[in-house]
Amino acid sequence: MITETTEEVVIVNVGESMLGLPLDRVHEITRQLDRTPVPRGGAEILGVVNLRGEIVTLLDLGMILFDRRTSDDKTTRTVIVQHEDERIGLNIDRVGDVVQFDRTNIERLPTHVSEAESKFFRGVVQRDDGLLLVVDIGAVIAAST
Repeated sequence: MITETTEEVVIVNVGESMLGLPLDRVHEITRQLDRTPVPRGGAEILGVVNLRGEIVTLLDLGMILFDRRTSDDKTTRTVIVQHEDERIGLNIDRVGDVVQFDRTNIERLPTHVSEAESKFFRGVVQRDDGLLLVVDIGAVIAAST
């Protein structure tokens, strides 16, 4: 049960990194969509897609966070997130489960992680299967504009 002190995230992977996307920002998850490139778009902008009549910008989450492309294979997915009044697609390598945790379990990133790197994350959660970086969707979108 979700309360004011709990949070739900969709676990996704970009490379070997385990990331948590806030479930309340996720609209849907789909297989890769046919995209139209955007002339002079940055390396993180993969193009635009037609999602049931709505034009959606498609971003490469790997390029934004880690300066590396997401894979382009059968496990690659697009997570459609809601940001303010628009939907944005984020390409990721793999999608996992939806998990819930207490917000008090979100820890700050270590101080040796630079501000340029840490601005994309709200923090980190220790799990039995590794560290989960909780993504700040707003910061990710802002970096691509």
